[in-house]
Amino acid sequence: MARIDFPRFNGENVNQWIYQCKTYFTIDNTLEDVKVRIAIIHLEGKALHWHIASTKTMNVDSLPSWTKYTQRLID
Repeated sequence: MARIDFPRFNGENVNQWIYQCKTYFTIDNTLEDVKVRIAIIHLEGKALHWHIASTKTMNVDSLPSWTKYTQRLID
């Protein structure tokens, strides 16, 4: 099977990015507790700035679930 890169996100087309992430997670059998962490390292530009501002008081061990995180992105 070919290597599949995790999709990068710059703040545009959030629903498309979430769909691609879900597909990646399914193929990779990604554990729930690492999904947000994987996504964070693939954020760029406006999306990374949003993440930093919205999670400023959180540490990496208290990140929301993937479902809650993506809902916050959509909102």
